[in-house]
Amino acid sequence: MSDRTVAPNQFTGRLREKLARAEAWKTNPFLDWKFPWRPCTVRILMVCDGFLYFSDEDFGLSDVLSALKSEDFPYVRFEITTAHRDNVSDARLGIGNPHVSKTVKQINFADAAKFNPADYDEVWLFGSQRSTKLGNGTWTNRLTDQELRVLCQFMDGGGGVFATGDHEDLGCAMGGFLPRVRAMRRWFFPVVGPNGEGLAPPFEGADRFDTNQEGHDGGYQFEDQSDDIPQPIEPKFYSAKIGPFREATWPHPLLCGPNGVIRVLPDHAHESQCTAASTLTWTTTLDGYNVTEFPAATDGGLKPRPEVVAWGRVIGGHLTSGKDGVTNARRFGVIGAYDGHRASVGRVAVDSTWHHFININLTGDSTMPFPKSVGFLATPAGEAHYAEIIAYFRNIALWLARPAKIQCMRNWSALVFIDSVRFAEIYNPQITLETAKLYDYLIVGRHAKDAIGKFASRCQSTRWVFDFIRDLVLEPIWVNPLDPWAIRIEEGEAGDRKDKIDPPRPNAVDLSWVADAAFGGAILAIRQEFFPLDERRFAKITDDVLAKVIATGGQRALDAAAGTLKEERAALDAAARSLTARR
Repeated sequence: MSDRTVAPNQFTGRLREKLARAEAWKTNPFLDWKFPWRPCTVRILMVCDGFLYFSDEDFGLSDVLSALKSEDFPYVRFEITTAHRDNVSDARLGIGNPHVSKTVKQINFADAAKFNPADYDEVWLFGSQRSTKLGNGTWTNRLTDQELRVLCQFMDGGGGVFATGDHEDLGCAMGGFLPRVRAMRRWFFPVVGPNGEGLAPPFEGADRFDTNQEGHDGGYQFEDQSDDIPQPIEPKFYSAKIGPFREATWPHPLLCGPNGVIRVLPDHAHESQCTAASTLTWTTTLDGYNVTEFPAATDGGLKPRPEVVAWGRVIGGHLTSGKDGVTNARRFGVIGAYDGHRASVGRVAVDSTWHHFININLTGDSTMPFPKSVGFLATPAGEAHYAEIIAYFRNIALWLARPAKIQCMRNWSALVFIDSVRFAEIYNPQITLETAKLYDYLIVGRHAKDAIGKFASRCQSTRWVFDFIRDLVLEPIWVNPLDPWAIRIEEGEAGDRKDKIDPPRPNAVDLSWVADAAFGGAILAIRQEFFPLDERRFAKITDDVLAKVIATGGQRALDAAAGTLKEERAALDAAARSLTARR
């Protein structure tokens, strides 16, 4: 829920309080925990320029800050530093906001006193400042080569980056020249970028990317961006075989909410667009530092590449008040992602516009009468849409985190599950690591993955289980066919060997249960080592100790799985012999 003032509606009084408590417990079972909970800390630097701020005003980002408030998460705390490239007021920098830890005025990424890459796991860039090409070939307002070098070193060291602007070249000064980011979104207007980067959509005319939906008051009003009706988006779906005739299908983790697939974003009358990179071979040198735009994979798979993970649509044939031109219908990218972890660099996410994030598109236009003054908070339907949208914000923060922080979140979320009623219902205290059977591991693992998915999203829990297996197994290539987000051969470059991704194995064999069983072993190991929790046991739990205990339990389960697989192999061999016996 936003911190901004909203008009009362039918969700008031005791019913609203009850719903709020239930929602809080769903996302954070440890609100009243008796031990000093130590969640993982993800450190985020959010940077604005131009006319974007961190205040409560219409073009502020206070709703995003509220969405990441730490008390909503049992397994992670987001430590947020806000910064602006200009000397803005304290209020516009977010000073006094309870969700802001530190602030930086007039940030320069090349100034160690202003920016130390070691202090952050993620950098979020909300750019509104334009960059114009001058007659001598230089560009105004842009980040210097020294600043770009520091940010590239940050990314190459595993740091995550999110970047967005708006129509035309709004945001180009920060995002348009940063390697990886520059290739994943349109930043330049009215001339192409220095490397031939394509033009962003215009502010006016029939070719503007207008996603406004028709409002309650009839017709298409520019201010409909502040009502409770979002634009529908079309997520990209990924699949993995789980047997000969079945597939599991998932959206990108950025669009997987606790209640299902995220299918909406705020609407706006002129967005930009996200794109897949036109080339994967760019290299550049910035202030003496050599940058490979999209490096080769280091996980044994194909080169990871940026991709569009969700599309929006312009409704053709309409006029929006205050805009010129009847719209041309089109489909365009609204969210892009690059999984740099597969190449041992940081992840990157981009969005077509910061209008998906600023207050005026979320909780209303302060200059408009009710209900557009409160945006999505005007109706229960709007609040449901708002919950989906802020889940997307949270997913950005989770997905961009460094691998070590993701491992930390995964491990501590397992501890959350063990202290839940769900675990108490299925756990038999007579079962230990020494006596557990494969079935025991499997039941615990599947319940744990499902329960964690309730507060961390199903995609996160599934992703964490596959990453857990990769941490344990020396040759995890058999995991890739089970992983919906693994890069498939049809997405690779010419010359990629198919057996890197699709190793020879019978499609009839579903090995997804092995990952679930291993996770179950980890859960049982934590329970046996640390529970029942008291102050002495809790004091023993550090990230390193927890990781070792989890690895021990996971390996126990894998040993049990290996025995079963050997038996199954013998049965499959016998079946194959019988099928060919009469030839």
